[in-house]
Amino acid sequence: MSEDSVNSLAREIAETLGEKDRLARMQIASIVDHYGEETARALLQQALDIEAQGGMLTAQGDRRRTVGGVFFHLAIQRANPQERSRVRQYYIRKNLRGSFAPKPRKTHTFVWDAQHLQTLFAEPGEVKSVKIILTGRPGRIQNFKDLVITTMQNAGPPTNLPKGLPAPPKAPTKYVVYISAKQWRKVAEAITNPEDSLFIEGLCAYDPEIEGISVYATMVTTKLLRRAAQEEQRAKTDEKGAEGAEASGENGGTSAPPKAAPPAKAAPPAKAPAAPKASAAPAVSAPAAPPKPAGPTRDEAAKLLVKLYKDEDSAREAIDEIKGLPPSQQKGLGEALRELQRIKNEIKALKQQFPGL
Repeated sequence: MSEDSVNSLAREIAETLGEKDRLARMQIASIVDHYGEETARALLQQALDIEAQGGMLTAQGDRRRTVGGVFFHLAIQRANPQERSRVRQYYIRKNLRGSFAPKPRKTHTFVWDAQHLQTLFAEPGEVKSVKIILTGRPGRIQNFKDLVITTMQNAGPPTNLPKGLPAPPKAPTKYVVYISAKQWRKVAEAITNPEDSLFIEGLCAYDPEIEGISVYATMVTTKLLRRAAQEEQRAKTDEKGAEGAEASGENGGTSAPPKAAPPAKAAPPAKAPAAPKASAAPAVSAPAAPPKPAGPTRDEAAKLLVKLYKDEDSAREAIDEIKGLPPSQQKGLGEALRELQRIKNEIKALKQQFPGL
């Protein structure tokens, strides 16, 4: 594999495993470089399967390995003793001066300075559109004829920001959420479950009167409703695949055989001497149905790609929710990671089938 291909696949695997540490990412690149793409992907899938089945304990047996730790363990165990050191260190040494190595800093460390930002706003850029996603429990509900209003407030600044970003303000942000009555009726019953939470997409704008953010909802659902819809869609897809496989197995991969023509009714007996019966005409086979086009059209693929991107966002959100729990309560992480990988594979396949989407 070329160095660019190794780095690209290593980044993809690291993202799936949730590995953000620089040395861990370099070790993943070392494994990809040593084993190649096919084996590296097989190791990733095996690690996700193990995590979905309950995970793997460390050698001491005192805790469960992370899914990234399972991947490293499988990769190192696959190599013979002479190769193991090479698997661990080869690509790291090779790339100490490459793309994984830290670049010398030429810019100063950011320090909050309102005057500095005022200088930047002297030549601002242009925003074409803004979208916001809120997840959480609603506050008090105010009902109007065609509108529902609620308020939400974040518990505090996020803690999982990329390295180098300035710390956000510690004061909580207030949100006023405007939801159409029609949208609210779809979630009103579900959100009475205290274990459920809203998932709101919409446009947003700063409102100086409330010193907070006004959110104008364009899509409203809940975490459990989304999960149920995804499972239903997955079940339908699996059912269609099973029906197709069954039909293919019964008919040897060909279209269904035409039905035989029903037998003709016997003529009533005539008083005159019966004429010799004509031989029955051979049954005529119905013409076979024209074959269906293989795969989706480009327009269908574009719509499917939009849906897959939304599913990818949902899968990442589910993974973040699980990772936010204590390690002993992180159930379903492996399954969620496998679902994310499946969605990414479908997106990749669609883009390869329809370049330019």
